[in-house]
Amino acid sequence: MNFLSEKVNTTTGGFDARAQIANPDGALRPGQFVRVMLQGATRQAAIAVPQRAVIDSPMGKMVFGVSPDNKLVPRPVQLDGWSRGEWIVTKGLQAGERVLVDGFIKAHDPGMTVKPVAIDAKTAASTAPAAPAATSASASASAKAAH
Repeated sequence: MNFLSEKVNTTTGGFDARAQIANPDGALRPGQFVRVMLQGATRQAAIAVPQRAVIDSPMGKMVFGVSPDNKLVPRPVQLDGWSRGEWIVTKGLQAGERVLVDGFIKAHDPGMTVKPVAIDAKTAASTAPAAPAATSASASASAKAAH
């Protein structure tokens, strides 16, 4: 990286950056565009949910939260991109809250009772290895910290 802009787009949180990359074999041509994935940055205390847990509604993006008494509660959320197959939630959820992940066809009514089941630890570990383990899932999965 040889340049980072001081100006941050307040709408997207994005900023301009430039990197110089060695190209001894000429694989990159002048004027060619490339997509770059930078690794190493982390989002402290970010909340992540599986992409399939987020649905589009007439009111925007939302999830079905699972209350302590196992009832479905619609929750509008704001998202800021995705990482490792999970949406990064910036508003609308707190760490440890449970959300509906599978079974949307059966989830026909807010307020209905669901039966949470343990999420497959192997699947949870592969989507966010540095995040705390999720607890529950066929009907719900916990929102968890993401990097």
